[in-house]
Amino acid sequence: MNNLYRKLAWINIKSNKHFYLPYLLAGIVSVMMFYCMRAMQGNKGLKGVRGGDILGFILTLGLIVIGFFVCILLFYTNSFIMKRRKKELGVYNILGMEKRHIAKVMFWEMIVTFFISVGVGLLLGVLFHKFLTMFLYYLTGLEEQIPFYISKYGCLQTAELFGGIYIATFCYNFMKIQMANPIELLRSANT
Repeated sequence: MNNLYRKLAWINIKSNKHFYLPYLLAGIVSVMMFYCMRAMQGNKGLKGVRGGDILGFILTLGLIVIGFFVCILLFYTNSFIMKRRKKELGVYNILGMEKRHIAKVMFWEMIVTFFISVGVGLLLGVLFHKFLTMFLYYLTGLEEQIPFYISKYGCLQTAELFGGIYIATFCYNFMKIQMANPIELLRSANT
């Protein structure tokens, strides 16, 4: 039965790609930015330079700010998608799908978007991290070699943060669907 929900979720994402594409792009860019900032903050080369403590503190503050704005951005793009899809979810409900079945479809959609966003975002983050570190070294006047490395802790922390954000958006969507009746869902597009 879960296979049916997975297929339905994949079909929904493909058929609503004009809504999901901005959401996926926002997720990918957000993951990439957060990972790059986290990897630069954990760079051991920056700790040994003059002013490295202050630079580390500034990067930590930047990490907190990026995390905060990423939450807002993903919740906003998620609400945009849900406003456009309420009619479709209302049709599912009228055709006989219970709200728990709709929740399972939405759960698989969340899983797919999470893995696409985090997978592609971390890949791009690893690639762009070296360029951003080189730019930071240029700004600070450092003339050291920049080793290429992948921050395992940065990857883990990024996946945890975005996993929490995607789970929170799923819970928010589920609560909105649970509280709405099918007629409200059908008329929401007109509203």
